[in-house]
Amino acid sequence: MEADSAVLDFVEVLYRVNRLLVDDARQHIAGIAELDVSEFMVLRAASRGAVSPAELTRQLSTHPSATSRTITRLVRAGLLQRISTTADARRLTVSLTDEGRRIVGLIARRIRPELQRRFDAIGPDRVTELLDTLHAFLRDGAPDSSEQ
Repeated sequence: MEADSAVLDFVEVLYRVNRLLVDDARQHIAGIAELDVSEFMVLRAASRGAVSPAELTRQLSTHPSATSRTITRLVRAGLLQRISTTADARRLTVSLTDEGRRIVGLIARRIRPELQRRFDAIGPDRVTELLDTLHAFLRDGAPDSSEQ
């Protein structure tokens, strides 16, 4: 396979995978809450612990103003809370409320079976390799410090 062909195949496959995942997630999310996929992704990122808006922006590859608007909507919906750090009141983190944790759990339980079916068809070793490869791609090919 030529390099140009591989690059274009990669773009096409990622586009199709993205569409499949987003469309599937959108259906499952709509069955639980009035959220869009990007709002769920913010909630999912915050489910790992308190995080700053800047860190959410980096993790989700979004624009800071889009992240800020999403956080504001989720705070108003009672799913996220803003917390000022004691050392510097201007520094904020966000974390899930109890309702936010409940919603993330419900959505995750609906999304997992279909993805698990697909992962099972691929096999655990290939899934691990795929995830490692995609993480490396996102890091611009740089090895993860845990891999060294």
